[in-house]
Amino acid sequence: MNRVKILLRIAFGIGIIADAFMAIKLLILPYVLNTSYRPEDETVASLMLGWTILLIWAFIKPIERRFILLLTIIMMMIGKLADIVSLILGRAEVNTILQNGLPSLIILIMFIFLYVFACIYGLKEIRNEHSKTSL
Repeated sequence: MNRVKILLRIAFGIGIIADAFMAIKLLILPYVLNTSYRPEDETVASLMLGWTILLIWAFIKPIERRFILLLTIIMMMIGKLADIVSLILGRAEVNTILQNGLPSLIILIMFIFLYVFACIYGLKEIRNEHSKTSL
């Protein structure tokens, strides 16, 4: 169980750092770079900060709260789908999607791998514990 716990904590830690960084970027950079004000950035940043708190909560008990990683995967997949729709509708450029989307795609693939591994390894651990107690 220790391996799974460590891997889940790594995944949650990466999510915490990535979300916190993006939220701060959305809140601070427009003022620092003196770019135009977009109210939706503040909404997105507040949601990302909320998700960061959720990931911190999952980081504390990663095995019991591993479903949070699944929720994160689902949300990231919805984001990737939105990127594809934006490209198809011509509302975003390929360069912008690649620049912003490639790091999150790498994180998404890693999260999927870690979640599947945690579930498979967790089931093996449960079977081993069950076989020991039934003897």
